[in-house]
Amino acid sequence: MQLFGKTRDTLWTLIAAPTIWAAHFLLSYVLAAFRCAPNAEVFKPIPGARITIGAITIIALVLVALICRRA
Repeated sequence: MQLFGKTRDTLWTLIAAPTIWAAHFLLSYVLAAFRCAPNAEVFKPIPGARITIGAITIIALVLVALICRRA
């Protein structure tokens, strides 16, 4: 139901953005831990993990922005 061009808040619209951001942190942490833990060389570059974490961050930001725009 729309009121003055905005939708009514429900429980889903209230928890969606923090849930997406929490999932982003979880995926980023797991990926970083998975890529860095078996690393025998401490300062060995991990460009694939950095790019993937950047992509996950951009996707999460876009989803949160879409939810904020709708609310």
